[in-house]
Amino acid sequence: MKVDQEGNVYCTGPGGIHVIDRTGKKLGRIRLMLTTNMCFGEDDWKTFFVTTRSTVYRFRLNVPGVPV
Repeated sequence: MKVDQEGNVYCTGPGGIHVIDRTGKKLGRIRLMLTTNMCFGEDDWKTFFVTTRSTVYRFRLNVPGVPV
C-alpha cells in the first residue's frame, strides 16, 4: 500500500491497483496483472513506479506521494 499527499490509498487487489480516497470511496483502478511492488519517486514525488513479474511501469500523477 502507498498513500499520496491527499490521503488517497493505492492498494493492489484483483485486476490491478485500486485507488481509494480517505473516506473509503473507490476512485479508480490501474489495470495491471500480477503487481509485485509500487512506489512514488522522482524529485516531485509525482511519478508512480509499479513492478510486475516481468515489467516496470512508470506513471505521472497529478498528486504527489508521501515521501518516505
